[in-house]
Amino acid sequence: MRVPGAQACGAPMSLLIAHLQPDRALVAVDTACRFIDGSYGHTTKLYSVPHIGAVIAARGAAGFLVSMVIGAVGVAQSFEQAREGVERGFAELLAMFQRMASEQGSAAQMVIDGRQELLLVGWSQNLGRMAAATFCKAAGESLLVVDDLDAGDCIFAPGDMPDWMPDPDTADHAISAARYQVENWQGAAAGDPVGGDLIVAQMARNSITITRHHAFAGAI
Repeated sequence: MRVPGAQACGAPMSLLIAHLQPDRALVAVDTACRFIDGSYGHTTKLYSVPHIGAVIAARGAAGFLVSMVIGAVGVAQSFEQAREGVERGFAELLAMFQRMASEQGSAAQMVIDGRQELLLVGWSQNLGRMAAATFCKAAGESLLVVDDLDAGDCIFAPGDMPDWMPDPDTADHAISAARYQVENWQGAAAGDPVGGDLIVAQMARNSITITRHHAFAGAI
């Protein structure tokens, strides 16, 4: 099943492309970002967690991703522990940002008002296959929605992909999907960052390979 951008909590103009199979998975993100002061640049939106054979990627506030890597995911001993930790940590982070917003103002409030999304993908010893879960908070809401992906599922965000486009099961297919996203969304969302380089993580039971691709003509 192809999960469209809207269902993937798709608001921030970051690319998130994923494909899940029982024995392998692929996750791809771009690097373009806009900082709190309004300037544009590049950042890391995907981290590997090799001791449990997982990666975690994000769309939205970078603080969510970094906090999950340092906290819940970094100390997890299995994919299942990481999943539980991200779900619990996500709620705790939202509560922290809500407190900060009441005390410090706009920067924390932007996190609360915006959509935040995390994707965790890795090898599940319990299931004996690759597994994935999305963690999403829609703009202006406090409810966290957690969904588990099934084998064969794909994620395309921020937009939907045409039926003729192949699933992103290889780096080349992910690059094609990412280019389509950038070409069709840059003009529609002027001022929102999308593009830069494409970071592709290809995963199997005992391996995580991460490559960087200069996939786009326009950086941001």
